[in-house]
Amino acid sequence: MLGGFCHRVRRTFGTITAAMFKRQKLDANNANMADKDARSPDRKKSLSKKVSDGGKLEYFATPNKADSDKKEYQVIRLTNGLVATIVSDTPNLIELGASDDEDSPQHSDHEHPSDKSESSVEFSDSEAEDGPEDKGTKEKLAACALTVEVGSFSDPVDIQGLSHFLEHMVFLGSEKYPKENEFDSYIRRFGGSDNAFTECEYTTYHFECPEKQLLKAMDIFSQFFIKPLLKWDAINREREAIESEFQEAFPRDSYRKDQLLCSWATKDNPARKFTWGNQYTLRDNVTDEHLYNTVKEYRETHYSADRMKLAVQGRLSLDVLRGWVVECFSKVPKFPNKADLFKPMAEPFDMEKFCRFYYVKSVKDLSEIEVRWVLPPVVRKYRTKSLKYLSFIIGHEGRGSLLSYLKKNVWALGLRAGYADDGLNCNDIYTIFTIAITLTDEGRDRIQDVLDATFSYLRMLREKAPDKRLFDEVKSLAEVGFRFQEEPSATDNVEDISQCMLMFPPEDYLRGDALYFEYDPDEIKNFLSKMTPSTVNIMYISKNHGVPCDQEEFWFKTKYSSQPIPEQWMTTWKNIEMNPEFDLPEKNEFITTDFTMVKHSKIPKYPSKITNTDLVEIWYKGDETFQLPIAAVDILIVTPKLLQSAETSVFTDMFLKLLQHQLIEELYHAVAADLEYTITSKEIGIHVGVYGYNQHLNLLVERIAEGFNHFNEKAEESMLEAFKKLFAQGYYNNTLKSGSLAKELRISAYMAPFYSSSEKYRQLKSVTMAKINEFADRFFEEVHFQALVQGNLSAEAGERIVQKFMNIVKPRQPLLQEKFPLRRVKILPKGEKCLRIQSFNRDDKNCVTTVYYQLGPGTIYEHTILELFVMIMEEPLFDKLRTQQQLGYDVSATVRETDGILGMSVSVHSQITKFTVDHVKDRIDEFVQGFVKSFPEMEDEDFQDQQSSLINLKSSVDTYLKQECRRNFEEIKSQEFVFDRLEKEIENISKLNKNAVSELITKLVSPDSSSEHKKLVVQVVGLNEQESNKIDDEPDANKHQLPDDIVYNFLSTATAPEGYFVTDLDEWNKSLLEYPPHKLVK
Repeated sequence: MLGGFCHRVRRTFGTITAAMFKRQKLDANNANMADKDARSPDRKKSLSKKVSDGGKLEYFATPNKADSDKKEYQVIRLTNGLVATIVSDTPNLIELGASDDEDSPQHSDHEHPSDKSESSVEFSDSEAEDGPEDKGTKEKLAACALTVEVGSFSDPVDIQGLSHFLEHMVFLGSEKYPKENEFDSYIRRFGGSDNAFTECEYTTYHFECPEKQLLKAMDIFSQFFIKPLLKWDAINREREAIESEFQEAFPRDSYRKDQLLCSWATKDNPARKFTWGNQYTLRDNVTDEHLYNTVKEYRETHYSADRMKLAVQGRLSLDVLRGWVVECFSKVPKFPNKADLFKPMAEPFDMEKFCRFYYVKSVKDLSEIEVRWVLPPVVRKYRTKSLKYLSFIIGHEGRGSLLSYLKKNVWALGLRAGYADDGLNCNDIYTIFTIAITLTDEGRDRIQDVLDATFSYLRMLREKAPDKRLFDEVKSLAEVGFRFQEEPSATDNVEDISQCMLMFPPEDYLRGDALYFEYDPDEIKNFLSKMTPSTVNIMYISKNHGVPCDQEEFWFKTKYSSQPIPEQWMTTWKNIEMNPEFDLPEKNEFITTDFTMVKHSKIPKYPSKITNTDLVEIWYKGDETFQLPIAAVDILIVTPKLLQSAETSVFTDMFLKLLQHQLIEELYHAVAADLEYTITSKEIGIHVGVYGYNQHLNLLVERIAEGFNHFNEKAEESMLEAFKKLFAQGYYNNTLKSGSLAKELRISAYMAPFYSSSEKYRQLKSVTMAKINEFADRFFEEVHFQALVQGNLSAEAGERIVQKFMNIVKPRQPLLQEKFPLRRVKILPKGEKCLRIQSFNRDDKNCVTTVYYQLGPGTIYEHTILELFVMIMEEPLFDKLRTQQQLGYDVSATVRETDGILGMSVSVHSQITKFTVDHVKDRIDEFVQGFVKSFPEMEDEDFQDQQSSLINLKSSVDTYLKQECRRNFEEIKSQEFVFDRLEKEIENISKLNKNAVSELITKLVSPDSSSEHKKLVVQVVGLNEQESNKIDDEPDANKHQLPDDIVYNFLSTATAPEGYFVTDLDEWNKSLLEYPPHKLVK
């Protein structure tokens, strides 16, 4: 799957993994619809029914839903033209009695992850910092989403980013509810959340909250669209927020590539606009008065009821929810202005600029070649999904695939194909189809060969791709995925529905994005005919190309250069022969055909141990909750090797990466059949997990076990060298991300052993094939297995799967309990210390300041105190530091549990051009100290509200099996085995009072309260433009170069007290005493 995304939206790029068969947003629409009808899917003749206000509601076709979906749906149109989908969670209906006050406490959506998984270091292309798994769960809240059919494509040319700016301004109060923070405060008081994002052709607002607060929340929410205040005095503050958002995006390669692509758009193509907005477009280039008047006019032009799609879900009847929708949203005004209609363009891009070979300098250390074409829009072709079908084939990783050939020649390590599910790449005007290939060093030197292979593969597709057998297989997989889809959260569900309402007729709101309806071989051929050498754009993205990048994109300052594609290459591609190694995917042996549900006489509430020997422990729990033919098998292979040294940690990473590489061709069909597998390193061993339809899980586990068993037979020196470079890039890129770097620094300060990216980077030089083979050969010489089996499997079947795995890998002897690996947490010194380093990214102005308070060995009771306190503090923290003081776009507080040692942290992501890290740290201190001091003055009712919300959070049920499995496996991975943790937490939360919370928190954060106060400030400091310019930017070398070492540049100030700054992290860690081993079990 081609990963990539546009701003402010959860993105999925391409359509070629198992995720393709699940619902994605706005990826296609009906090819047979007329343009007017496609934009008005509620066009069908409707039934009318009078409502209490004297108007009429129009009722439309009921959406077709999955067999597993027990909810009820209803689609209506209000008298003002607003269309709403009502979703009643019928199996879980609750009663709202007269005694239920709308402001009474209910549920919480706050998650406070522990530090249980902090030893793992990821280096995927994801920009987000990977967080540890949460031991808690998420309440099944009610939710509401409203999508307005206008986005950044409608921005006026003189105020680009206006749609995004309006999205920010709308939430700042209304005539009926003028208090600026009232909605956010109300929602969060009862454990809810809210958000919004701007796309190119639409804008979505959504929130979630308990049903008891839903009516009032809907009333406040609807007033934003009835009579919003759009406060004059908020202009500057919201501009600052947008600028911070832009600066956070500035160093991210995916956004930079998107904006470079936009620069090639024709003048008539709205994609040419700068959709983010920043200080230049919203301040420097426009007066405040003009901006304010224009944003008001813009709202009155575009935020019309007949251009709004609403979706509401709750555990209430359709009648109740429908009544609330009518009550709250009937007064949204309908304006006479016509909507902007974007139609297909013959040439949306300047082809003289587009059809060239571009060298693009990346921020991260990576090497990718991207081949792309401009194709006709597919957002209306949801019934055929021909381009999605082609994405599946080109992105396939099994035998006969393009990637298989490239990897065989050691030219590539990965390939992603498809079109991004975002407005810049897929809209009503055009579609950008991309094949992105991750190159090895050899591939960098053989770019023409890589491109030759790509066009040869396309030649094969032109001859074979319209294949009815393969299309029917893809269609069948999609149908199975839809039929047995797992329950999404209410907020995800309504968000998706409100957007799908723009694109599909009512009967297809739920299935239009998921299913293949019609086979159209001519359409498939038509798309392939447009993927030609004469219309191709090639982008070579790397930190060092060996070619000077003498041009610069205006907004993101991306450096690049371009040249015509060589005529010799063009001639070769136009006459390319089909490589005999290429073929369409083989028949999939993992397709599920047996959906029989396993019958259980009695299922215990928690996993029970069914096997207990010196070699293996197996816990089992059947399923009577979700009633889907889905199961999970998670096996933890406990070994001391991972924590022995940085070298063995790297050996483990490399061993697993090479193993995954060896398995990918064989197991790709399993992934396509909606099965999931994972082979990852955890703190104390390796996690082998499978999840999905239970029929073939045993086969999947056996194939993985055989992969372990035959590793050395398939190991290749050439692939090892390629992955060494990939790992070097990954470890290095981890240090370029301020958030990831700050996290590693914090853990390195008080954890042992913990191997940071910089330490692993140094060890890569010692990795050889002989050492990896020896490591693999000896891996199972002393291990212990711990397994969890859950879902639609019998205990006997689950036990057989685990035993079969063990029989294949052949462990030599059991690992004794006293030899189990153990990490130790260091005791921070009393008082405050600071660990401050310079960012490694010279182009990044972003800073991170994390203030960590260490409590010490904790109890479940103390953990719940911290959870409740952070939950109470979260909203005022965000409001004060982010909204009012504009310190940064990302402000958060988190409970930390690191191997039983409790703590709390507050983090702010800021920009060095706006505030120094000293200023940010002082503001954090000021807020936290003031909040803790005033905490005893909190109203008892407010405290009880939050307390009850947290209890309801802990009491809630899981919405799908994987949530429960993750939580239970976390107990095994942590070696705590407290499967009833939630019940224990609920019991402890119910005992809490303000005094208990205040006493513990004061001890934790107040320097004058206790001699045990321990505080660590971690700061990553970005570079301003002057500092960045001082760093010599050498011309690109002829060869791709990484630094010889990754060395922290510790910073300090002369005015700080002696010993305040940590300037040698290793010596600091070694100097600290250790806490005794501790588990959070009581």
